[in-house]
Amino acid sequence: MGSIDGEVTFSGIHDVAVGPHGTVYVTEALLPEVSVFTPEGHQLPPVGRAGQGPGEFEWGARSVGWRADTLWAHDVYKTNFFDPEGDPLRQVRFSVEVVEEGSRFGPGVPLADGTFLGGRGIIDWSQYAVGNDALAIRRFSETGEIVDTLAFVDWEGRFIDVARDDGSVIHQRHPMKLRQFEDPSATARATTPDGEAVVLVRDGDAGPGGEHFSLVKVASSGDTLLHRAIPYEPIPVTASEEDWWREAFAAWHAGDFGANQPGTAQRPPPVMERMRREAGAAFWAPDRHPPVRDVLAGQDGTIRLLRELTGERLARWEVYDSAGELIGVVAIDEGRSSTIPWSSRVKLLHAGLDDVWGVTIDDFDVPYLHRFQVHRDC
Repeated sequence: MGSIDGEVTFSGIHDVAVGPHGTVYVTEALLPEVSVFTPEGHQLPPVGRAGQGPGEFEWGARSVGWRADTLWAHDVYKTNFFDPEGDPLRQVRFSVEVVEEGSRFGPGVPLADGTFLGGRGIIDWSQYAVGNDALAIRRFSETGEIVDTLAFVDWEGRFIDVARDDGSVIHQRHPMKLRQFEDPSATARATTPDGEAVVLVRDGDAGPGGEHFSLVKVASSGDTLLHRAIPYEPIPVTASEEDWWREAFAAWHAGDFGANQPGTAQRPPPVMERMRREAGAAFWAPDRHPPVRDVLAGQDGTIRLLRELTGERLARWEVYDSAGELIGVVAIDEGRSSTIPWSSRVKLLHAGLDDVWGVTIDDFDVPYLHRFQVHRDC
């Protein structure tokens, strides 16, 4: 689904959910509603509208999903709930500041027990980027009280400090580092569809069995449901790959990849060249590629991991069952899901054993939503 000027056009797809009867729900960039489609792709009246009351969105719906027979959709600092017909049921809204993490939290993904994973908003990039070796995955009540901390995500080395000519420093995200749970969309993908657990990946480490990374599933109660060491062969970052990453990071910092996007101001060429030079000088690459770049919890207990981005630019998705056993691999060698060159060939948003839903963009940067059939007899 999607086109430049046809019946169905998308502004930039954040998330996808499939309802009990196959109805498809899509959230889009800056669109204060949830787009709805039949299983065949025909557009239906949207869910929600612009505003601040129940069933209304101020900035645009981000994550979307189902809890039993209730549709939920997350916006900045609030989550709306709808009945199967799309009528608003209630809205949960709060805003909790955590100064030491430079963040403010609202209700993000609703969990099965009625609590919420915190939806993080950055209010102080300097504090957010420095001084934190780990960031907490917190669980909140409906009224905004911190119930507990489910886990911590390693945060060391997640930023590149770009020194500017005027002596100031800009903290930029490192493009090679996994940033799980940094934004609500990533949090939703790593939360099991039933809201019972979240899936984490801990970076590679050496142990008695050799190099491995850890696949972890933590229940909303805090209990560890799965902790499996996945052996892997570390892939060194070659000199040519480091040069590619440095050039791509410098171009991204300068604004090359957003220059043609709607609402993006074009910087003067001398400013872009200065920013490109500053970022190129600041870039550093790890000795080895981080083993996992993205996580998607499937509808059927499966877990999909997007592996290393090497010189071949393959999008290699590994599929694990609920016990953490590898059951299949899909390697995608064409397409792109973003103007940013290190993004996945296909951005997977919804997955089961029989089909997966993902997003790509065409040569004009127009987004398309795809449903792929999975053949398990390969």
